[in-house]
Formats: sequence, structure tokens, C-alpha cells
Amino acid sequence: MSGESDPVSIGDNGDGTLSVSGYDAASFGERFLQDADEATRHHAWERVTAQSAAAFMTPTSVAGWQGIDSTYLVCAQDRSTSVELQRPHAGRATCSVELPTGHHPFVTRPDLVVDHVQARSDRA
Repeated sequence: MSGESDPVSIGDNGDGTLSVSGYDAASFGERFLQDADEATRHHAWERVTAQSAAAFMTPTSVAGWQGIDSTYLVCAQDRSTSVELQRPHAGRATCSVELPTGHHPFVTRPDLVVDHVQARSDRA
């Protein structure tokens, strides 16, 4: 994320975990779920939790997408991860599709995700 112009602010909790920092329900919703309704944003904020710092700092020894069919969903309206950062990751997947969504299309537009998964399944 170091190349992002507006990286997500995270804080060290001092116990080996990291959390988003400086957000409240409204600002989190605007950044990560701007295409969701208020109830969904509220429920999502209630589920935000600390994550192990190791998940962000441990080098990947084997990437699953290298050995199996994989798909990357480029989220064209993502306010958290720029499309420019998403595209190189998408280029490593077997296929990619661009969706007109924010950061969490499986939450805000599961219909689009299902359509793509089904289309890929039908071709297999």
C-alpha cells in the first residue's frame, strides 16, 4: 500500500495486532462501503476487528493462485485500494473482471460476483 496516495490508516495495538485507525462508522462506510445502504455499513462497522500483524508482514511462501484457477475482481469504484494497485494483482490471476463496485462487492453486489462465478463455472 506504500504507493497509494491515501493509504488506509492503521494503528499498532501493542499486542501483535493492528486495527484501522481514525475511522468511525460513517468514515469507514464512506471509504469501504460507499455503495452499501446505511444498515449494511453499520453492521459492517460492528464487525471490524483487530488483525494479526503477522498477516501483513509474513512473506508468502506459496501463493495459491499460482497453482489453481483463480479470479481477481477489480473493484472500479474502490475508495480504499486504487484500481492502479489492483491491476498488477489482477494480472497474476487466471482471469480478472472489473466490477462497478466499491471495496466489498461480495457484500454490496453479490449478484455480480455470483454471475461471474457461474459464468466461469459454465466454461470449465
